[in-house]
Amino acid sequence: MDKSTIKARLKKQVSDWYHSYATPPKYIMLLCAEQNYYTVFHDVNNRGYTAFALELLDILTNWYGDNDIRAIETHMIDDKPVGSIEIWGMWKGSPSVAYLFPYDEGVVEY
Repeated sequence: MDKSTIKARLKKQVSDWYHSYATPPKYIMLLCAEQNYYTVFHDVNNRGYTAFALELLDILTNWYGDNDIRAIETHMIDDKPVGSIEIWGMWKGSPSVAYLFPYDEGVVEY
């Protein structure tokens, strides 16, 4: 997928997923377990979805794997996005999947 296609998917699928939560997640993780890749997003300045989408776009087009994203798929139930988003891309020449999901319950604040 080229950068404009990724932007279009972020604008529609990821936006729908993000906005499906009554309260947007405080922490969001991008996890590719098979490659030991972990990124946690945290909106410290409460800038909302637009800022998150720009950061995610930067990661996916400049830093993630081989910078070769093949698909962004939303998990749906009754035509509503739920749970996680699958992001398929190439990593060292092999296909791999990362999951984007709320991570609020995975962070311990004390």
